[in-house]
Amino acid sequence: MVDDHRIFRDGIKSLLSEVDFIEVVGEASGGEELLQLLSHIRPDIVITDISMKGISGIELTKQVICLYPKIR
Repeated sequence: MVDDHRIFRDGIKSLLSEVDFIEVVGEASGGEELLQLLSHIRPDIVITDISMKGISGIELTKQVICLYPKIR
């Protein structure tokens, strides 16, 4: 999960924790941090904010798809 607002990440994480088959395996405050995390973890899905400082969510999604095509 990627968002530059911690309160939003905490809220989404809280909602997702209610679902038995979903596990939040990592979170990042921006695109650069996510790309570093992906060198260590391989989530099935990345949830990202569209508007962030640095790399936008749209550009980040393009990079993730290019580098890790199995991640959705």
